[in-house]
Amino acid sequence: MYRCLCVAAPLCLMDECALAAEVAGRWRLRFATQRGLVVPRCRSDGFDRRRFSVAGPSTWGSLPDGFRGPELSLDAFRRQLRHTFLQNIDDKTY
Repeated sequence: MYRCLCVAAPLCLMDECALAAEVAGRWRLRFATQRGLVVPRCRSDGFDRRRFSVAGPSTWGSLPDGFRGPELSLDAFRRQLRHTFLQNIDDKTY
């Protein structure tokens, strides 16, 4: 998702991602100012939730706000993601 927003992904994947700020009627939402992505509606059963156009924006929206900043480089994004992931694993260890 990071690469899709930074125009470093294949066009077929970038076409599946739409910033909420660029969609009419959603640009005023708080989520739009946080670089949120539009998650298309899908049926709750079946494989629809596993599609890239649904799973990618959903996962992107679940990240903390600091991850979605446009000023982050790819290396900084990866470091923060790795740090957060490892911290969550340590917290769940008994």
